[in-house]
This record gives sequence, structure tokens and C-alpha cells, in this order.
Amino acid sequence: MRYRILFDWRRHLFSDSRVWIARNKILNGLEKLGFSVKTFMYVSTRGEEIRDLHYAISPEVQEKLLSLKPEFKEELEEQYKKKCTIYDFLVERVISYVRSLEEISEEIININRQEYWNRLEMLGLREEDIKPVIDKLAEKGITSKYKGIFSRELPFVIKDEEGYKYELKKMLIEPVLRYLFEEKPEKIEKKNRVPPDLVSKDELFMLFNELGEFERKLRDFISRKLGKNLKRCRNEDLKKRLEKRRKEDELILGYIRYPLIDYATFDEYIILITSNWDEFKKYFDNEIDKATIPLKTINVLLRRPLAHFRTPSKEGIRRAREEMIKFLKMIEEK
Repeated sequence: MRYRILFDWRRHLFSDSRVWIARNKILNGLEKLGFSVKTFMYVSTRGEEIRDLHYAISPEVQEKLLSLKPEFKEELEEQYKKKCTIYDFLVERVISYVRSLEEISEEIININRQEYWNRLEMLGLREEDIKPVIDKLAEKGITSKYKGIFSRELPFVIKDEEGYKYELKKMLIEPVLRYLFEEKPEKIEKKNRVPPDLVSKDELFMLFNELGEFERKLRDFISRKLGKNLKRCRNEDLKKRLEKRRKEDELILGYIRYPLIDYATFDEYIILITSNWDEFKKYFDNEIDKATIPLKTINVLLRRPLAHFRTPSKEGIRRAREEMIKFLKMIEEK
């Protein structure tokens, strides 16, 4: 079973063999006792291709296990969670924006700085979280010193990319793994508990991040086929509508800042896909409903409520998350 979610700070822990071995030991033991079964997620229509293998555990068994080890109901201590989040930010989110380049224009620097800041905010991190990590790497000659977002240059520059990835894993992920395998987790004090049928502010913040990440991946997917400025799009009426929106921005800003795809609404993403179906049909087994229904569901249950500052329901959040994961799986390059 692959651990999949739009953003989950724990996924880097699941890439470690020690975690997989411990996980398999538990699940195999449950299977032998008859408390877990292996099953395939679903069968594809592409020649009855079988998809991912999962362990299915009943809710009653899960509750019993958690009653035996109640400390596992809580997340890791905040300091360990933050280490994983910083690692995700530096290795997965911004590495392409801080690479050392021989020639880089002021415009590119500004674009990269903006993307860096967007992703920093998206994960709820501050520059104070990043600076000490980068400055330690700078002492080893792996990066420049941390200059920060207010510098006219990039916040920092990577000089040795392989060393960068290696040292960050050693600094940020290894301490968490040592904590999991060598130290007894202390029970974390419960605070700010939210009734199970209500949505907390923290969860709303995470939803904004997850939805934003999904929409960026959706735009990238459409852009790969039609171009960021939709040059290969056959729907001229839609292109004119988006160009009008961008022109309004240009009149205010004095220049064009974003590609045309960034001006599309969620409903218009659906139109872009369906009106250029030949470019996209292979991803959805030539079934338009497989492309449109997930996007409509996500739009109604999650994007519209969040965009209009309405709180989505717990059930709506669950369904929208399932649809986002399913859709991203379908649009992987084939």
C-alpha cells in the first residue's frame, strides 16, 4: 500500500525501509489472526488491469488497537512534525526555484522568490524555521548563506544538490525516525479538542493547502497538452474570455504576470478538457464522465464553499479528498 495524500508530512517517513518493515509486521500479524485481509482497490476498465493492493482493517479492530496504545491517537510532537514539513518544503517544494544558475534575470528571480514565498505560506512555515537549517548547510559549502525573502537575490542558492538532499534527510528525517524506533513516545496533552462533527481552523487551513496543490497540478496537467497560454486550445470563445480577464489585470498592473491557464475557473477546467477531448481521453479511458464528475464534485463540495468562506461538511470533505486522490492518479503520465 502506498501512502497517498495531497499533502501529508508523514509520507517521507513511509519511504524509509524501517517504517515499511514495522508496518508490514503489524499488518501481516493482523492478517494471520483474521483481523485484516488483502484486497485490490479496484479493477480498471483497461483490459481489467488490477490496481493497488491494500490491507482492509475493520473500524472495530482499529478502535481496539488504539485502545491498547492510546498515545497513537495523537500526532507526533509538534517539533517532529515540523521537521518533516520543513524537509518537504526544502526538498519537494522549492528546490527548482533556488538552483544555482550562471545567468538569471531579475524577472526570473522575482518569479522564483514569489513561488518560494507562496509555498512557505502554504505549509504554514516561517523564514525563522528555514534560516538555521540553510545556514548549517552553508557552513558545509552545500548552499549559500540564507539571505531571506527581502533580499533582491534568491533567498538562498543550492551549490551541491546531491549533498543538499542527503544532509537535509540526515538533519530532519533521521531524528524523527530515531524518535519512533528508539524512544517511547510520551502521551501528548489533549487541548483544543473539536467535536467530531465540526471542522477545526487547522483542518480548514490544511484544506486550503490541499485544494491549492490539487488545482496547481490540474493546471499543469492541462498546460502540458494545451500550453500555459492555451495556444493549442480549440475553444476560441473560452480563450477570448480568459484573455479579457488577463487584459483587465494588465491594465491595472501594467504588465502580464500570469499565463492564460491561471485565469480559468474550475468549471472552465472542465470545458478545456472536454472541448479538447482528443488530447485528454487516454487518461480517462475515453469516458468523459471520468474526467468531469470528479471535478464537479470537488467544485461543489469543497472549492465553492472555501472560496465563499463557507465551511464544508465533514462528509463533503471526505468525498472531495477521495475524488482529488482518484483524479490525480488518473492524470499521471502514461
